[in-house]
Amino acid sequence: MIHEIASRSNPRVKKLAADLDGLYVYEGDRLVRDLLARREPLRLLVAHQRHRQLALEATAEEVWLTDRPVLDRLSRLRDAPDLIAVVPPPQHSLDLEKADTVVVLDRVQDPANAGTAFRCAAAFGLDGMVLTGDTVHPWNPRFIRAAQTSLLDVPFRIDPGLAELFSLRQAKRFNVYLAAAAAAGKGGLLPSQMQTPCLVVVGHEGGGIDRRWFTQHPVVHIPQSGMVDSLNAGVSACILMYELQRSGKTGGS
Repeated sequence: MIHEIASRSNPRVKKLAADLDGLYVYEGDRLVRDLLARREPLRLLVAHQRHRQLALEATAEEVWLTDRPVLDRLSRLRDAPDLIAVVPPPQHSLDLEKADTVVVLDRVQDPANAGTAFRCAAAFGLDGMVLTGDTVHPWNPRFIRAAQTSLLDVPFRIDPGLAELFSLRQAKRFNVYLAAAAAAGKGGLLPSQMQTPCLVVVGHEGGGIDRRWFTQHPVVHIPQSGMVDSLNAGVSACILMYELQRSGKTGGS
């Protein structure tokens, strides 16, 4: 269905602007064109009039052809793009019974860190991701900009916390590794020593992983110079994923 919408006060525009939190919204020419090239089902495509032909050919439940004021009302970027797409929530939930390599983001609150981890999970062939605690929501706009279309490719699940995740019957088949800046608690393994199936937990940017878990699961740490006391959570997750791929433990190539 195609609508010509010229006013930022249009009821449809006002409702969408009020409902943006919780929706998976992709903004920008390249990202939206990537979605269209992949033939991803779109709930809504909002396009500037100059992209009329592209919009008319798009596979979308609804298309709005509009102008700058409406795009300015809807965009959460400093400079509103010409193309905005709303996609259905990802449907491919992570099946822990079939996974071998999974990274858990526990209370990771920076959207860029979480989104970067998703892009690396797609690049290195991880089986999936788990978000626990108050980790940033995957529909956060900065998360989506960092993850890009990998958010639609990497199966994931959301759990209340590590206790709830570890108590699952399906989770008990995994080796659990806790990422830490230095060898601490039980273990002190190098990334190359991880064995699959594995859950690799990367914790909060400032506080890390709750210390109580270090008496129950081994630590994996990334060797680094003494000049740096810790690595960015997103960078750490990506290095660990790369090591799993390098050692032939993921489906990446």
